[in-house]
Amino acid sequence: MTICNCPECGKIFEIVFNNLCPECAEQDEADLLLIKDYLLSHFSTTISEIVQANGLTARKVFRLLRDRRLIAICEKNKIQILSCERCRKPVLNERFCPECKEYLSVFLSKMIGGHEGEPAYGGETDGRGKPGASLFTAHFRR
Repeated sequence: MTICNCPECGKIFEIVFNNLCPECAEQDEADLLLIKDYLLSHFSTTISEIVQANGLTARKVFRLLRDRRLIAICEKNKIQILSCERCRKPVLNERFCPECKEYLSVFLSKMIGGHEGEPAYGGETDGRGKPGASLFTAHFRR
C-alpha cells in the first residue's frame, strides 16, 4: 500500500494506478474531454487559447502533454513545447529525448541485471548486507 499527497489538491490518498486522488482523476478526465471537444471545433489552436476558452490552468495542459494524454503537433514552426527531463533538450510529446531514453535504458538494465562479477546497485550495503544505495546514488558516485 502506497500513500502519497495528490499533486493537484494536496489530499492524502492511496495510489491505485494514478498519481492523482480519485476526485482529481475524475476532474482530469472531465477536463480532457472538455479539451477534446474544444479541439474538434478549433483544430489549429494554441495552449493559451485552450486555457482561456476552457478555464483551465496552463500547468494542467502541460501535464496532460507530458503524460501523453494530449499530443502537440507543431509541424509548421517546429516549435518544441516540452523539454527532456534529464538534459533539457526540446522534445515534442515525450518525457525524455531519444539519447536520454537510450542512456536510461542501458543504465537501468545494467543496474537491474548487474555485470558479471559485480553486484547490482553498485554493491554498497547498509552494514547488514542489504543494498543501501539507490539506483541514482550508485550512478552519481561513479
